[in-house]
Formats: sequence, C-alpha cells, structure tokens
Amino acid sequence: MRIIIGVAIAVIIVIIVVSIVKTVGNDKK
Repeated sequence: MRIIIGVAIAVIIVIIVVSIVKTVGNDKK
C-alpha cells in the first residue's frame, strides 16, 4: 500500500509541476 501511495503522490506532484510550467510558459509568450 505504501508503494501505491508513494506513486500517487509522485503523480500529483508531476501534474502540479507541469501545470505550473505551462502557466509560466504562457505568461512568457
């Protein structure tokens, strides 16, 4: 179960980072 939770947290972090990067990229353009 801990592995599943760890993966879930990692996925959430990646999604947040990607969304932030997209927002910054749009602001620069």
